[in-house]
Amino acid sequence: ESLSTSSSLSESLSTSSSLSESLSTSSSLSESLSTSSSLSESLSTSSSLSESLSTSSSLSESLSTSSSLSESLSTSSSLSESLSTSSSLSESLSTSSSLSESLSTSSSLSESLSTSSSLSESLSTSSSLSESLSTSSSLSESLSTSSSLSESLSTSSSLSESLSTSSSLSESLSTSSSLSESLSTSSSLSESLSTSSSLSESLSTSSSLSESLSTSSSLSESLSTSSSLSESLSTSSSLSESLSTSSSLSESLSTSSSLSESLSTSSSLSESLSTSSSLSESLSTSSSLSESLSTSSSLSESLSTSSSLSESLSTSSSLSESLSTSSSLSESLSISSSLSESLSISLSRSQDGIMQSEKESMSVSSSLSESLSISNSLSGSLSESLSTSSSLSESLSMNSATSERMNNTISGNTLVTTNSGTTNGKVSSDSLKNNVRRERLPQTGDSMSNTGALGGLFVLTSLALLSAKRKKREE
Repeated sequence: ESLSTSSSLSESLSTSSSLSESLSTSSSLSESLSTSSSLSESLSTSSSLSESLSTSSSLSESLSTSSSLSESLSTSSSLSESLSTSSSLSESLSTSSSLSESLSTSSSLSESLSTSSSLSESLSTSSSLSESLSTSSSLSESLSTSSSLSESLSTSSSLSESLSTSSSLSESLSTSSSLSESLSTSSSLSESLSTSSSLSESLSTSSSLSESLSTSSSLSESLSTSSSLSESLSTSSSLSESLSTSSSLSESLSTSSSLSESLSTSSSLSESLSTSSSLSESLSTSSSLSESLSTSSSLSESLSTSSSLSESLSTSSSLSESLSTSSSLSESLSISSSLSESLSISLSRSQDGIMQSEKESMSVSSSLSESLSISNSLSGSLSESLSTSSSLSESLSMNSATSERMNNTISGNTLVTTNSGTTNGKVSSDSLKNNVRRERLPQTGDSMSNTGALGGLFVLTSLALLSAKRKKREE
């Protein structure tokens, strides 16, 4: 019986040993359950990290749009150069408008000198006007590029929305205890962003586009920092691989600290977006510049009228050259008058000679007297044309004085140069009057003076046309 009891005891001991073994296995099971609970916690953190990675992928897409924004900023620099050239063009147009006002006084001269040669010259000037219109078309094309820049700014607004999604990424990272310090620094960054918004309001008052372009260089620097952010995203992909094992979770948290640093660089991106808002305000100023360009097109139409006036002035310069040739003609006429006096002396001497030589000399003297009467009528017409040309030269000197006055009002030196211009005009007009008084010859008062005046005007116009044709051939 004792043996049977001992056998039962041994059996119970064997069962107790198996129970102790099962208890040891249960203790290991409880340990494994504790590790599995920690694993479930790590998996819950990894799910939040995977959500943050999905938001970071959208941030990488927004960075690709920011690269296109940098390209549009490079086009805006060329637009600023074209606007600087258009501002100089508007200044030159303002000077040309004052010139067109000074040339409006010479409209009566352009009506008297409307010939076919001035028409051909006006056609050559219209070709240059068409070239200036082609340059204005290129300006309109640059304005169309500015509209595409405004579209790229609308894409930058979507970038700001993607940055708002990055704020949700910072909220998901707030679950990690090691990132609490970096979030406290990000709060100070948000305060600095609030100060930068007040700075952007002060920048909206500045009208210069060059300052906004200097801020675009800081945007390019922030894009270089975004490349480091893409590198940190590549490290976050390795983080998702390390989440499969619970032992490498501490290493992935160290990489998440570098991701918080990349968030600090994204705050600098938001600052560059505040500078892009000042760029949009500068674009609103460029729209007012386009309105001023539309007014400059009307100024170019007024310049087309002033070009025809400048052509009439070029014909008047050829008239002044023909006047210089007419002065030499008057000198030759004074020589012919002295010849007529010597012939009258020779006629008085030939009365004592032979009758045949007297008849021959009388026939010669009659032809000479006829030529002298013609020369007298020509001299009368020349004196009348010289008097009209002196008035023309006076009006031209007044035109030159007014053009000098208008140019000097632009440069700010009105008093000195206008006085010198008026004195020069008075001296030139006085010298012309003296020349006319010296070269006037006694008129006959016959009906031939009227025909001589008409003939003299015809000779002067023909000489002017011939000199103009010679100049064109020489050119």
